[in-house]
Amino acid sequence: MGLLGSNKRTAFTFWLPFKDKASFQGKETKVEDVQATLTIRQLPLRCLVLTCLRARILEAKWDDIQAIGSAIRRKVAEYMGLHLAHVKAPHVSPLRLLTHWFASRGRDAPLPPWLYEGIMQAAFEIEVLEAHRRDIPAFLRRVACLGDRGRLAAIAVHEYEEPQENE
Repeated sequence: MGLLGSNKRTAFTFWLPFKDKASFQGKETKVEDVQATLTIRQLPLRCLVLTCLRARILEAKWDDIQAIGSAIRRKVAEYMGLHLAHVKAPHVSPLRLLTHWFASRGRDAPLPPWLYEGIMQAAFEIEVLEAHRRDIPAFLRRVACLGDRGRLAAIAVHEYEEPQENE
């Protein structure tokens, strides 16, 4: 799923076990010779919500974005937050977007470490920080407190040290 230019791809791996596995063992079978049936399920309500979310983001309807983020299941909201951190649409601040997305989340409900790190790495890209300076304080107050601040400092230092190593 790529949302508004995020190009964030998930590592989905599909394992399609064949019912007739024995017929392939010990034979010179090429992939092009194998016939398989695959069912792709469409979820129209999820598509509708994502379309609505995209429209709300482009229209900068921050209260609506906050309402969507708080209305869906917590695990889904967390996972979506990782994708929202990578949004690269014109005139859309991923920092402001994440601030509103996680606005109703209490400090007593921290993000999982892997998710927090992924969001912070995307948010602390130099291009993002330079383009959206005015959104940094609110982002730090709302989202940065949802994880290990020591890890946040390490991510921030790493992002700023990396360009200096190339010189």
